[in-house]
Amino acid sequence: MSNRKTDTIVISEGAASFVEVDSQSPEIELGQWYWIARNPSRSSDQTELIEQENAPEGYGFLACVTDLGSNYAEFRQPRESNSQALSRILLKDVPTQCLRCEDPKHEVAKMIRVFQNLSGQRMEAIKELTASLGLAPTPALGAPTTGTALQAVSSTSNVDNYKAELIKAKDETLPALFEELKSFNSKVAKWVSADALELEAQMEVLKSTVGKIDGRIFNVSLYAGLQEDVTKVQDGKPPAANERLHVMQRNL
Repeated sequence: MSNRKTDTIVISEGAASFVEVDSQSPEIELGQWYWIARNPSRSSDQTELIEQENAPEGYGFLACVTDLGSNYAEFRQPRESNSQALSRILLKDVPTQCLRCEDPKHEVAKMIRVFQNLSGQRMEAIKELTASLGLAPTPALGAPTTGTALQAVSSTSNVDNYKAELIKAKDETLPALFEELKSFNSKVAKWVSADALELEAQMEVLKSTVGKIDGRIFNVSLYAGLQEDVTKVQDGKPPAANERLHVMQRNL
């Protein structure tokens, strides 16, 4: 990565007048997107492998920076089916394990198109299979018509084969297609929500700013005496304008 920093600190004026300290701390901000290095020991399912096809070589998935600690960065993927991939990486390891994504909106849009196309292909496969078996649904109720079923039976020379195809479609082919369709639709919903994840991360920055403002208001109020009440406990000679204020804390 090109965002590593090298800090030069002056120690003394002499022969060895400086020392270089490689902080290895990238300039990273909440809401940024990074490609995370692939973990060879982790197995991936079919849809995860499809997501990784668009990743740069050596990298696995695309994730957003959602939290920054004193020595780590937290990366999250968009939520999918009540689960969310999360990875915490030490800041010193970010340059070797993460790659900044310069155009995340383009990459997210590409993910959405890929899984939308796959969902459409599975829908067409389901329609073709059910039509070939005479199970085309009616437009109004979605129930299979008897006319197409009778045509399918009359067009086959072996009723037993047709029965076997129906059983296979019911127990194997259609459940597998529906499961793939469900998985692809889940990925579409996941990446459609990517913008919301980025906004949530940026909102945390604003929340922290509000907290800093509260702290500043408290300090100003404290030192300016805006919220303090003073009660005279003893009469005496008025002090000079340059007289220091003595706080008898142990006597309070």
